[in-house]
Formats: sequence, C-alpha cells, structure tokens
Amino acid sequence: MQKFILLKLLTVILLFTPYGGNAANPPKIVATIKPIHSIISAVTDGVSKPQLLIENNQSPHDYSLKPSDMKKLEDADIIFYVSKNIENFLQKKLDDLDKTKKIIELSTIDGLHLIQNNATNQASPDPESHNEYGDYDPHIWLNPQNAQNIAAYAEYILSELDPENKEKYAANASNFRKTLRKKTLYLSGQISRFKQKPFIVHHDAYKYFEDYFSLNSLAAITKSEEIQPSAKKIREINQIIADNNVKCIFAEPQFSKSIVESIAKTNKINIGLLDPIGYDVEAGKEAYLKILHNMTKNLTKCLADE
Repeated sequence: MQKFILLKLLTVILLFTPYGGNAANPPKIVATIKPIHSIISAVTDGVSKPQLLIENNQSPHDYSLKPSDMKKLEDADIIFYVSKNIENFLQKKLDDLDKTKKIIELSTIDGLHLIQNNATNQASPDPESHNEYGDYDPHIWLNPQNAQNIAAYAEYILSELDPENKEKYAANASNFRKTLRKKTLYLSGQISRFKQKPFIVHHDAYKYFEDYFSLNSLAAITKSEEIQPSAKKIREINQIIADNNVKCIFAEPQFSKSIVESIAKTNKINIGLLDPIGYDVEAGKEAYLKILHNMTKNLTKCLADE
C-alpha cells in the first residue's frame, strides 16, 4: 500500500512540474523564421532539431497560422521568436498557450545592438511616414553581433532547461560564434571597396546589415511591404537616384518586383536581389551564414555592374 501511495504521489509531481530536461529527452523547440531557426539549430546541434514554424518562405508580416503550426506551438517546450512587430500573427496565439512554456522574444534580450526608427509607431496622416515596427527596427538578426548574442542567450536558456546537455550547448554556441566571426571578417573584405557606393532598397529592412558593414543605402521605396508607395514617393526616389548617381536598386524575392522594375527602367540602373530571411536557402544550422553570404554576393555584384 505504501509503495502504491508513493507511486501515485510521484505521478502527480511529474504531471505538474515544468519541463526539466534530460539528455535522452531534450526540450522541444520551435523557432519562427529561418535565420533564427538556423542560429538555434547551431546551438542544439547533436542534441535536438528545432522545428521551423514558417516553412513555405512567406513573409512573417502576413503569415497565417495553419493547424499544423498550432500543433508545433502546443507541443513545444520553448518558442523563440523575434518580435511582436515581426511575427504579429503570433501574439494572440502565444497568449493562449500553456503558461509553463518558455516563450522568448529575442528583441528584448540584453546586449543587443538596437537601431531606433526615425518614425515612431504613432497614428500618422501620411502612411508613408508611419513605421509599424515601433521604436526600434526589429530585423535584429541582420547584425552578426546580435546573432552571436542570440546564440549565447539560447545556450543559457537551454542549459537551464536541460542541464544534462549543458556542455554540448556551450561547445556548439562557441563554435557558432567562432565560425560567424570568421565569416563576417571574410564578408567585410568582400564589401570593403563598395562601401561608398550608393543604392536603394525595396523596403526598410536592412539597417542592421548596412550599419554593421558601413554601407551607403540612401533610401527605401517603402517603410513596409504592406504600404504601396505613392506617386510622390516614387518621384522622390527618382530624384535621389539622379542626384547621387545611384547605379543599383534592390528587390526582394518574397514580393512583387514591379515597382522596382519600373524605377530601374526609368533611371536605367541595375536591379539586384536582397533576401533577409533566406527565401531560397535550405533550413538548418548553416542557413544563417548562407543568408549573410548571399546578401553580400548579390550586393557586391549589383554595385560592381556599372
């Protein structure tokens, strides 16, 4: 009888104790977008394989959750996402999840380099001056130093949840940081002779990349891909191109190129492609490095073709 009572008590304790983790049963992880999924995958390499929430290369700004996505979120022990201003589709769903889950909004962690937006998230009579992203640009992963901090934070959180794999997380995070430092040193060398060359981007998503590599981006056609530029805005962009001898304008694979093509044709300039989330990159631990590599390659190619 005593053994039976003890077994029942142990069962109750296990049912109501938050996940503690062990080597044979590591925490189940979900990451929302490909670059974040890649960083977390690098930290968990050899321990577990995080699930990617947005798999079909859609923009997170207009994504709609499917039942299979909800199942991933419900089954997860820990969820990594960037910001309520990036994955705005996620907010209500996160509030409905089991409160024992670890939900990490990466844009709020300590140590990040944050870039303030010129326009705050206030109601504006001019939608083109309105910035839906709030006080800070949330595209934090495009600064490689921020990616290193995200990896370090993921290591800390996962080690707390799963102490039996702590040494593996630490070694993986260290390897990621070393590899990323080596990669960014190489990319800086590739970019160096193009730093002063001006260019235009489709939407205002690249401040962190531009700031880190000291690039000369003069303007974005739109603050957000959901806002179509007015005729006045197009005239302003054309004037910037003419005044600064701009030779390259960048489109994005997720969105229509019609406006970019029209501006390029009017000004007889090159069209390049910048992809901040890895539209054509295979998901996994190498994806983040490939995203940075492809952005650098496409940037330098367009700026070199004069």
